[in-house]
Amino acid sequence: MNKCVATSLLSLITLICSSSVVMAEDVPTLKIVSKPGKPVCQSNSVKIGDASSNVELCVLRGSFSHDQYSLNIDKKQVLKGIDDETTRGIGATYSGDNLVLICTPQHEAPKDISPEKIEAFQKMMNVSAEKAERMVIMMETVEVGRLCKATLGATSLIEVEVVFK
Repeated sequence: MNKCVATSLLSLITLICSSSVVMAEDVPTLKIVSKPGKPVCQSNSVKIGDASSNVELCVLRGSFSHDQYSLNIDKKQVLKGIDDETTRGIGATYSGDNLVLICTPQHEAPKDISPEKIEAFQKMMNVSAEKAERMVIMMETVEVGRLCKATLGATSLIEVEVVFK
């Protein structure tokens, strides 16, 4: 195997392993099934200070490009970012408090892997069968959605499960 290809493959595997993987145990009450090229939103009514406010999370799924996330409070956009930014968290100040939106990737591993695939990968990478299986699992694990949470100071504003179809 070409040394450059092997190095790139191992870098990709390292990147997948180091990404945030969280499988939510408590399913959020709000859900968005995102569709490429079409904004989809969910909203929640919360109390901010003394007033009741409408908090809305919108997702515009890119077609072979970054997904765009926006957080609106009372129909005014207060945060906007792409998927890579929301993984780390995006923030601003709103009503004197820190406003943060974090969208954690949700991953799904392959359900079964054929012994032939493991054997082929083992030969290609010159590794043990166990290591080949782990590498195949990492390579075939896909992002199936994101769990987005917006907070204002210590107050949770909205929590939405974004599902990719």
